[in-house]
Amino acid sequence: MPKHKIFSNADLLSGLTDKLRAHNEKHFGPSSMLNKVILRKLLECYLAEEALGGLKLLTESKSGYIFNDTNKGPWQSTSDLISAYRHKDGC
Repeated sequence: MPKHKIFSNADLLSGLTDKLRAHNEKHFGPSSMLNKVILRKLLECYLAEEALGGLKLLTESKSGYIFNDTNKGPWQSTSDLISAYRHKDGC
């Protein structure tokens, strides 16, 4: 997510392009359609209730999106989160 608390689709697409283009300019450069698909899927994951939406890490507003990095869900630590998702067999 961007370093700024409030950002637009264009801001996020620009940041995503900057991060990914080093891997392959043809696939992830400024004219890439793939980046727009990745952007859409990333936003869907952060906003959809069946994904991360319930954590309210990202909310939509008239000015763009607001990133709430203070809300970490019901877990108090990283180890609590890992424990919640660790399989019973230890994987």
